[in-house]
Formats: sequence, C-alpha cells, structure tokens
Amino acid sequence: MARGIVSTIRPGVLCVLAAVTAAGVPAPAQDLTFTDITKEAGAGGPAAPGKTGGHGAMFADVDGDGLPDLYFTMIFEGPMADLFFHNLGGGRFVEEGARLGVADYDGGSPGAVFADLDNDGDFDLVFAGDSKVYRNDGAGNFLPYSHVPVEGINDPRSIAFADIDADGDPDFAVACKRSGNRLVRNDWNSGNWVEVKLVSPRGQAGAFGAKVRVFTTGEEPRLIGWREARSANGYLGQDDPVLHFGLGEHFMVRIEVEFVTGESVAVDKVFAKQTVTIDGSSGEASGAVFEGEEPESPEPK
Repeated sequence: MARGIVSTIRPGVLCVLAAVTAAGVPAPAQDLTFTDITKEAGAGGPAAPGKTGGHGAMFADVDGDGLPDLYFTMIFEGPMADLFFHNLGGGRFVEEGARLGVADYDGGSPGAVFADLDNDGDFDLVFAGDSKVYRNDGAGNFLPYSHVPVEGINDPRSIAFADIDADGDPDFAVACKRSGNRLVRNDWNSGNWVEVKLVSPRGQAGAFGAKVRVFTTGEEPRLIGWREARSANGYLGQDDPVLHFGLGEHFMVRIEVEFVTGESVAVDKVFAKQTVTIDGSSGEASGAVFEGEEPESPEPK
C-alpha cells in the first residue's frame, strides 16, 4: 500500500515521484508538502495549449558531473523537438537540447532511455523505434551512430533495457501499439563493465530509491558513474532492476550503495565483468574482489 511520495533529483533540492510502500520506508510522522518550483529551477518548456505536450521524463548524469540531468520526449498531434535540461547545480537547470544535438530529433516517439551501450562510462541515448542510437562523446554531446533494425515497426511507444544474454552490454526491448514488439540485441562487446543487483535492508528486491556510485580504486578515487535504482523509467518503461555500469578500461572498482533508509554498504577492489549482489539487510556483497595490494594484471587469475 502506497504511503507517500518521496525522492530527489538532488538531495534537499527538487522532488520527483517515487512510491514509498509500507514494506519499504516507514511513513513520515507528518504530511509531506510539495512546492512547484518549475519556473525557479528553469526546467519548464513551451506550453501552448493544444500545441505542445510531453510524454516521458528521464534523469541521467550525461556529462559525468555527478548531477542528474533531465530529458523530456515531446509529442502532441505530431512530433516536435525534445527538451534536454542540463543540471547546473543548486536546483537550477538550463535547456541545451540544440547544443547537445538532441533538439532536432523529431521521430515522434514518446519513449527514450539512457544507457551505456558501448561501456565507455557515459550514457548513450536510444529512442523507441528510431533507426539510430545516439552516442555520447564523453562531454554530453550526442551523435547519431549505428543502425538499429526497425523495419516494420508501427507506432513505437516505450523502451526498456536489460542484459538479456549476460554478455555485459545492455540490450533493449521496444513496445509498439500497432505492430509486434521488438527485442534488440546489443553486439557492441567493448569495454569493461560491472552490474549491481540490490536488496534493500528490508528485503525489497531492487532496493528502489537507493543510489549506487562506482569509483576507481587507488589513493585518489574518481567517480566513474552513479545510478539511482528506479521502479520505472521514461514513458511506460521499466529497465531491469540490475544496474549496469560501463567502466571503459578500468578492471577493478569500488562500489558504494546508499539506501533510502540510511544504511550504506561499500565494497572495495571489485573485479570488472561480473554481477555483484549487495544485500542491505546483511551488509554483505557477493562477487569476486581482490584481497591485498592492487594487482597489476588487468584480469583476475
């Protein structure tokens, strides 16, 4: 039974919808209060009645600065340019779709998802039913790249990712309204990766709302990427709850998990190319880790 609505775009700054259940997080002692800060945050858009409309909203840190950016798919009685809001920090956003190469997309699909298709450590962008994927150049700019088989697709609506063949790169499914659905296998097979399977301190599979950060190892750790575990993503879509991280050339990482109930778990010297299960109820993690000084070999023995 849902007891409240609580989550954050940035801690203490901007609220978005995420169900909190009685089995997960205890209900707050007092009623929650919400304030519309769209204009103050600069996260609005065109709003001509009968002429514009948004379908999906996605959050992802596309430029690697540690802040979630915001993407809207826009369609209403015909396609229109999507909106991309870059997170400036301090609860402020600026629309930069044209600069980043996504404003000209007018495929009319309400579904879009960010995922690291090539395991280089940054988010790429895929639209439901589009014949191209849009590859992130590492600075948050998107360029059309690679052909996607879409022949015969009619009225694609939503898209979701999962590593269906367990080869370390995210594949995706497209749901269509007027044709058969499609399952597309990703054969990029480049870069290192790690996948994180979460269990909350109260036993919830997926631990929705938890934040996972992956760092390099060594004396000066650097953030490679972070994810928030979510029960839904974009327009009518839900990715696999197992979180995928592309690592580029990094073969060993540190994983830190912060659960919504306040508990945290950290696992150091985790080898790449494996799925690690982190259980918040026990504070334990499964998976291959290196014991001792950091190895010189790029692969475990």
